[in-house]
Amino acid sequence: MRRALGEYADAVTDTNEAFETDATRPPVATRLARVHASSVDAALGALAVVRDEVSNAMELHRSLTTARQGLVINRLTVISALLLPLTFVTGFFGMNFGWLDEHIASSASFWLLGVLIPVGVATVVLLTMWRAGWLVVLQRDPAPGSGTIAPTVRSSDP
Repeated sequence: MRRALGEYADAVTDTNEAFETDATRPPVATRLARVHASSVDAALGALAVVRDEVSNAMELHRSLTTARQGLVINRLTVISALLLPLTFVTGFFGMNFGWLDEHIASSASFWLLGVLIPVGVATVVLLTMWRAGWLVVLQRDPAPGSGTIAPTVRSSDP
């Protein structure tokens, strides 16, 4: 659009120069040609403003999208860290070799290795994340259209 309007503005400028050098044209036509040329220049200026506004809007959209992606990645990181002990337990007890069958036969060993240690590790991970302020990313997003983005990191200073 800028290219087409720019070519038209050049044609209008050339026509105005021809009008100003032609003595047979009435002054009203020359004045109208100048008004038309100024309106074309104003349209070019408005087009430049719109182009800048669209560029700013696209940059804002990219920024918001990046912030939202960062929030999603933080949530996935926290959730995967909380599920890490369960992954270890299922991997450990999923192995089929003789030592497990011979040494872990009592229910006390199962409760200690299969329940208490993973729950303890998950609790320590959860408390560490809470004290560091990383669990803020698990909060719900603000209402759509509120214009705010949920914070990704909370200060640990009192």
